[in-house]
Amino acid sequence: MICVDKNTFKITLMLSILLFESCHGQKFKGEECESVVFNISNNYAYNDSVSFSDYDFISLENKNECMLGSIDKMCITPKGIYILDNRVHDAIFLFEHNGKFIRKIGIQGHAKNEYVKIDNFTVNENGDTIYLLDFDKVKTYTSENQFVNTYELDDEYGWDDLACIDGYVYMGSYHHGYSGILTKYSDNFTQKRQIGSMDASLVSAAADNYRFIQYNEKYICFFDYVNSSIYLIDRKSQTPAKRYVIKMDATSDNKGTNAGVMPSMNEILNVLLTDNYLLCLLSYQGILTSYTIDINGDCLCQQEETLLSHNLCGFYNGYVYKWYSANALVKMLDSNNDKLKKAIAPFKEQISEDDNVYLMRMKLSRSFKAGSLNESGS
Repeated sequence: MICVDKNTFKITLMLSILLFESCHGQKFKGEECESVVFNISNNYAYNDSVSFSDYDFISLENKNECMLGSIDKMCITPKGIYILDNRVHDAIFLFEHNGKFIRKIGIQGHAKNEYVKIDNFTVNENGDTIYLLDFDKVKTYTSENQFVNTYELDDEYGWDDLACIDGYVYMGSYHHGYSGILTKYSDNFTQKRQIGSMDASLVSAAADNYRFIQYNEKYICFFDYVNSSIYLIDRKSQTPAKRYVIKMDATSDNKGTNAGVMPSMNEILNVLLTDNYLLCLLSYQGILTSYTIDINGDCLCQQEETLLSHNLCGFYNGYVYKWYSANALVKMLDSNNDKLKKAIAPFKEQISEDDNVYLMRMKLSRSFKAGSLNESGS
């Protein structure tokens, strides 16, 4: 297990402490919240740190009116599974928890009750109200696809994500002045206030993400990709609790296979908040790697190449969700990933290239195992 060392800023540390530093994050106090910095170049312990069980596959119903091209965002609620396909259909689809198609939400057009383009969306915790971000407007619909209202935003920011939490709507932007912005609105968008401040630092990354704001029972999580920072805000007090920074240094020694890697290739691709952990998918020096942050112990651990390598899309009732296209899943049956083969085996006969999209649901059953340092970190 990799735990945070509070003394990493002391330049006079002994060699043994420097060794310890190479596998621990830097912990320090900022103006608003405690920050923990993990430097991936320090060769963290290699460890299959997260164990999954109770695998299940959900085949999303295959009809012309709900044929998905991709899953850009998913909101899992008591009413069902809402899916945004932004790249192909520019539409939101509602499925039952077993994958049966229910209905499409909203109509594309220029009327008051229609949307021009879906920049993002969210659903309230009960699953009965959908908030659709359409440029500088938020349009609301019921789960029965009844239009409710249009709210025009008077902000200068270009919002990128939104989340409905405790009856309020949180709007987030990652790019305004290279500093993250998180603003809390009343449900009718008549009142607002900014939550915390995000300071600029470290590494930038690509903005191919529709889930910058997430939450669990204790925290609201804001992922500021520009600064490779993940903020946890206390849900009750509305104050920033801590900030995790994943620092990824580029190589420049012109040696080895990673010679000349540009900083832009080092990026956080996906973040998923669960009850106690942050699951992070990174692209570091051209290689996809998975890390888990224990938000109770401020610990980081590298994962083995697992089923969580791509397409993390949701967490609900203790289960992590990810998605596969049917064609990709069929091809994976012939892969060398033994864990994947074992998980798929009970459903092998049901999988068809002609199907729509599959959701893999997995129970997050345990956290960390004891780890040891890599030889490269000693």
